[in-house]
Amino acid sequence: MNRHNTLERMLACPASYVVADGSRAMMAFLIRHDAWRALGPFDEVFWPIYHEDNDYFRRAELAGISIDCPASDGFFDSGPSASKAALTDSDRDEWDRQFDACRSYYLQKWGGLPYQETYRLPFDGDESQRAPALAGADAAIASFVGHNWGTRS
Repeated sequence: MNRHNTLERMLACPASYVVADGSRAMMAFLIRHDAWRALGPFDEVFWPIYHEDNDYFRRAELAGISIDCPASDGFFDSGPSASKAALTDSDRDEWDRQFDACRSYYLQKWGGLPYQETYRLPFDGDESQRAPALAGADAAIASFVGHNWGTRS
C-alpha cells in the first residue's frame, strides 16, 4: 500500500466511521453503510457547511459507532480554504455570518462547542427548543441564499 494514499488507508480501516486526520473535521471521511443506517442523514440545518461534521461525529459517538483514523504519516494536509480565500469582502462577511449561525445552532443542539458538549441528547431532550433554533438557522440561510455573491464592495 502506498504510504501516502489516504483513501487506501481509510478503506483498509475496519471501523464504521473513518476520518483521515484524527479530528472531527470531515475533510476526508468514510461512513460505512451500517453507520449510515444507524445515524441517518446529516442535519440539513447546517447549511451549506460548517458544524455538520461535528454534529455527525457527536451522533456517532453517542450511538457507540466505531470511529477510527488510520495511522497517519503526516502527509494529509488540506491547507487553507481556496474557496474562502477567493471571496470578496462582502462575500466573506456573509460566509462568516453563516458560520456563526451554524455554530449557534450547534451550541443550542449540544450544549457546547465541539469537544465541550454537555448534552447526550439533541437540545438536552427538550424538543420544544428545536423550533427557536431552526428559526434562527432559517433566517441565516435566507440571508446566505439572497446574498449577491461575487460583487465587489
